[in-house]
Amino acid sequence: MPTYIRDGGVWKEVSGSSFTGNADTADQVSTGTTTGTGTYYPTFVNSNNSTRQNEFLYTDAGITYNPSTDSLGVSGDLAISGSLSGVEDLNGGPLAGFRNLAINGNFDILQRGTTNTGTVGVDGPFRVSDRWASGINPSAPAYSPSGSFTVSQENCTSTEFSYFNASFYQRLTHTNVNFGTNLNTSVNDATSVLAYQNIENASFVLGKTVTLSFWARASASTKIVSEQQIHSISSPIWTPTICKTFDLTTTWQKFTHTYTLPTYSQVIAAGYDPSTVNTTLTNPTYTPIGEDATLPLVDWLFQIDIKTAWCLGEWRRHGNAYSGSRPSGFEGTEQTLAEMQNMNNSFIANGYYDIAQIQLELGPVATPFELRPRIIERRLCERYYCEQQVELQGSASGYYALQRYNFPVPMRTVPNVANKVVGTLYFATVHEDAGSLTPSGFYFQILPTGPNGYVISRINSFSAEL
Repeated sequence: MPTYIRDGGVWKEVSGSSFTGNADTADQVSTGTTTGTGTYYPTFVNSNNSTRQNEFLYTDAGITYNPSTDSLGVSGDLAISGSLSGVEDLNGGPLAGFRNLAINGNFDILQRGTTNTGTVGVDGPFRVSDRWASGINPSAPAYSPSGSFTVSQENCTSTEFSYFNASFYQRLTHTNVNFGTNLNTSVNDATSVLAYQNIENASFVLGKTVTLSFWARASASTKIVSEQQIHSISSPIWTPTICKTFDLTTTWQKFTHTYTLPTYSQVIAAGYDPSTVNTTLTNPTYTPIGEDATLPLVDWLFQIDIKTAWCLGEWRRHGNAYSGSRPSGFEGTEQTLAEMQNMNNSFIANGYYDIAQIQLELGPVATPFELRPRIIERRLCERYYCEQQVELQGSASGYYALQRYNFPVPMRTVPNVANKVVGTLYFATVHEDAGSLTPSGFYFQILPTGPNGYVISRINSFSAEL
C-alpha cells in the first residue's frame, strides 16, 4: 500500500520503512517501524507529530481518509465511547424521528393548560406538560405539611438560546414548602418530583444500555436525583431504583446519566412489592415476588423520575438499601444515604427548579436533542390524553340527538372521561357525554327540551395516562 505525504502543496508517494512530514497541521502524516505484529496504517493529526509514536491509528484497511474532501470513511461498525458532537443534523437525517423514548421532552404540548398550582398535603403531582407529572406528594396529615407548589410552562429567552434551542422549558416553583417533618427520618410518603414519566413496554430496554440527558438549573445551588426503575401497571412488582445525584446551580447545565438496565431474569430475581417493605429498618429486606406472580411483559413499564427531594422511608421502599447490597444487575447504581440526605438538606422551600429537553435513548452516548415535528409529538401525547369539543342540535323537543366522535388516535386503553368546559346549552340537556366509550371514540347525546335545542362549545377530557 503506497503512503503519501504533502510537500509544498503537492502529495508525493513515499517509500521506505520510515518518514516524517514537516508541517504542523493535519496535512502531516507519520509512520514508522514497530515491534508489534499486523499491519498499521497512518492517521492524520492536528498537531506536530514529532514523536511519531503517539499518533498512530492501529486499525485495518476499513478506515480511509480523503485529504481532498477532508472526509473519513469507515466500512465497519463505528463504536463511540465518548460524547458525540457536531451532529446536529441528526434531526434531519435517517436517525431522526424516534431516538427519544420519552414523549414531549421539549415541553411543547400542553393540552391541559400552561400552569397549575397545588397545596402541599392536599394535592399530589399533576400534569401540566403532556406525559410529565410534577409536584409534591402529600405528606401525612399528622405532620401538618404546608405551603404550595406551581408547575408552569416558561418561554425560552436569549438566556436559554445561549445553551439550547427550544421554545419552552418547565418550572417547578415552591412557596413556603414545609413537609412538617425532617425528610431524613422514616417518613414514608413525602417526595418532590421535578418530572416523571412512565414509558410503555419495558421489555425492549431490558438488558440494554440507555442514556438520560436533560438541562436544568435552580434559583439557588441545590441537588436533584434521577431515579429509574421497572414496574408493572397492575401487579405489585417494582425493581430497585437506578439513581444518580446531580448538583444544580443558577446557571443552565446539561446532565447525563448512562446505565444498563437489568435483564428479564434479574428483574424477576429482584422484583418486590413495595407495600411489604418495612421502611423503619436500617437495611430493609425484600422478598422477590417470583416469576409465577408476574404479568406479561407488555404490562411492564419503564419509569424515569427526576426528584428534588424524597424521604428516607420512600428511599428505602424503592430498594436503595437492599439488605446492604445491590442485587445482580443493579450494582453501582444507588444513591447513597449521605447523598439522599444532602439532597434533602439543600431542598429549596422558596424558589424554583427548571428543566428542559429531557431525552432518553438507547446507547452510551447523549446525542443532540431530537426535534420531532410538533404534530407527531402531539399525536404521541394523544394516545394518553386528549380533549374533544362536542356540539349538537336536535330538531324537536323530546327527541334524542346523537353523534359519534373518534379520537385523534386510538388511546392506550378505555379512558376516563371528565367534563372540562360545560359549554352553552339552549333548550337541551346532556344525556350522555361518552356513550359506548372505547379506545377509539364515543358517542355524545342530548335531549332537546324545546324546538331546535342544542349544546355548543362543551369540552370533555379523556385520560388513559399511566
